Parts: sequence; structure tokens; C-alpha cells
Amino acid sequence: MFIPWRRAALPALLLISGCSGDSSTEADDAVLVVVGGTPITESAVASHFAELPPDIRAGLRGPSGREKVLARLVEEELLYRGALDDGLEQDPRVAAALRAARRSILSRAFLDRRRDQVARVSEEDLRAFYDSHKEDYSVRRTLRVRQLLVSTREKADEIREQVVAGQLDLEDACWRQSDHPQVVQEHGLLPEWIRKGRAVGWFGNHPRFHEVVFELAPGEVSEVFETAFGFHVARIEEERPASTRPFEAARADILARMSQERMGKLVPDVMEALRGEYGVEYPEEQDPEAGVRRLFEEAQAEPSPRRRLALYEQLVEEYSGSRYEVEALFMIGFILREELADANGAERAFRRVVEEFPESDLAASARWLLSPTEGEPPSAVAAPPPPDEEDSP
Repeated sequence: MFIPWRRAALPALLLISGCSGDSSTEADDAVLVVVGGTPITESAVASHFAELPPDIRAGLRGPSGREKVLARLVEEELLYRGALDDGLEQDPRVAAALRAARRSILSRAFLDRRRDQVARVSEEDLRAFYDSHKEDYSVRRTLRVRQLLVSTREKADEIREQVVAGQLDLEDACWRQSDHPQVVQEHGLLPEWIRKGRAVGWFGNHPRFHEVVFELAPGEVSEVFETAFGFHVARIEEERPASTRPFEAARADILARMSQERMGKLVPDVMEALRGEYGVEYPEEQDPEAGVRRLFEEAQAEPSPRRRLALYEQLVEEYSGSRYEVEALFMIGFILREELADANGAERAFRRVVEEFPESDLAASARWLLSPTEGEPPSAVAAPPPPDEEDSP
């Protein structure tokens, strides 16, 4: 019986008996059957089993599964020998398929090897990344705050004076005299550690609250201050100072982040290196960038600013993602600003450059043109002057 399952590309040794996952040794690599002089061994059965898709492998455990795998290998060996005797290796279609399979396997193996190399991050690389990104692993100062909240300044002033003089405990005052039900219930203690600029339970992210409490030292009682909720008196009960996560605590995060970044760049970097090493040349009529390049060159040579603008806009619309897109976008903004006096349109174009191509050299020029300073503009701002013959705006 022929069992039509798909074989995986890369084998691994796994004993079916007991499914322990251990490799066979030479001592127990028994010959199970000989087909035309070729032995099929225990390790060959185990290796074939390991190559199978998980769903098929799950149904082939135990002695009966082992027998089916062995039968499959016998059938495969018989068919292989029959194909050789029939001269199928010389059949043009078969030979082409074999060449294609060989190319595919080698290509995947090459990329897998590069992927394995990239995945290996040295301790030195991890520490260098940590040292250059310490701000990402900083822990901001956080506070536990107790606060009184009442409806009038007079009442707040009176209570604060008593607290500062030691005549009244702030916790007791929050419980007995606060006008806010949650403050009363919790004796004034905010329900979580708070961080500057983050919303606070009970009344959200009020700037005045953060301005006051983050200037206090632990145990210090604030002056009376007002928000939209009423009049407050606050005290810092506990503090966790600002700190930086130590390297060992951040190590797993750094490894995951570096691996993800490297994997994301793997294929483009590999292809760029291979293109540089071996070269890629297209006949003009087959060059995939010939059309966009001709359009860009036509736009550069066009004397009319309006026609030049239309050509750049056509390039951006029809060839999104090409290497000319950012230059075309920048030139759209430049023409609108310098030649057609359309400040709003120029701003939209420059903002697209900044937002869509933040790492481009032209992004710095676009930022300067959006909010020029007294300093020298980036060199890229000085775009090549347009041809002498122009339409009037």
C-alpha cells in the first residue's frame, strides 16, 4: 500500500519505539529490511518519522505506526530503483524538476544559515545595545500619595495648619473631614503608585496635582492647592526613586528586541549584499525601474513648474514604494513652496516626507522647511535650480 504523505526538507533522528526523541546508536541501528541490496535501518525509519508533518506523525505512534513507516520506505526504495532503471533521470521534465528542487533546497539552506548566524547575539553586542539605549530601561520616580480633598480653601487651610502643627493626623483628617467619598473610604491614600504625567485614580491626569506632589519630599505636607475637584492637601507616604533597570534584568528584553530587529532586516540585507557581490543587470526593456526612472528624469528636465509638479505627483501615485518616491515628494513640496507660492500644499508634502521617510536625508530638510531656524539649513534643502524657462505661477 502506498502512503501519500509529504516529506519535509531537513531530516532529524527520532526513534519511533517509545517516541523518546533520542538518536539511535550504531549498536541498536538494526537492519530491518534489504531492498535490492540497500539496507533500511532502524535509524532510517526514525529519521523518516521525524520528517513527517505533526498531524500525520500523531497517527503513526506505536508498533503499527512503525510498520507503516517501514512499508512506506520499502515502497519508496522500490519506486526509486524503478525510476532509475527506466532512465527517468534523463527525462527533460524530470531533470528540470530535479534542478529546480536542488536550487530551492540550497537557497533555503543558505538563508537558514544566515538566519542562524544573525540569531546568535554575543554578550558584547547585548551590553553595547544596553549602554546605548539606557533611556529605554529607565524607571521613573513613582510615589504613594495621601491627600485631603475639600470644597473650600478656608477648610483646607485650617486642616493643613493643624496637620503641620502636629495637632491632627492627615490620615484621620482625610477620613473624617474630606468632602470626597473615595477619599473618605481610603483615608486619603491614592489606590496606586503614581508616575508624573500619568492619570491618577479618582480625578485623572490633572497637571496642577502632578506639579505640586512631584516637588515634595517623602513625609512633606504640601501647601493647599486647587484643581477642578476642589482644594487639596497632599503628603508623600512612600517614594520609589528614578532608576535604571540593571543589565541582567533587561537582558531577555534586549535579546528579543535585537533578534527581532535583525530578523526584520535579514532578507533585505542579504539580498543587498548578494546584489553587490554578483550584480544584477536588466536589459533596458526589462528593467523594473526603467519606467519610474524615465518619469523622474522627465520631471527633472521639465522647464514648466506646473508640468514638473504634475510629473512628480504622477510618479508618487503610480510608483509608490520606489526609491524615487521620497525625492519626488520633496520636490513637490519644494515646487509648491518656492515656485507656486502654495504654502499649505508644500506643508502637506513636507509632512509626508517626515512621516513616511523619517530616516531619509531629505527628512531633515523637510523638517527645517516646516519650521526654519536661524541656523544654516541642511545641505539637501538647496535643491537644484529649475531650468530657466518656466511658466509663471
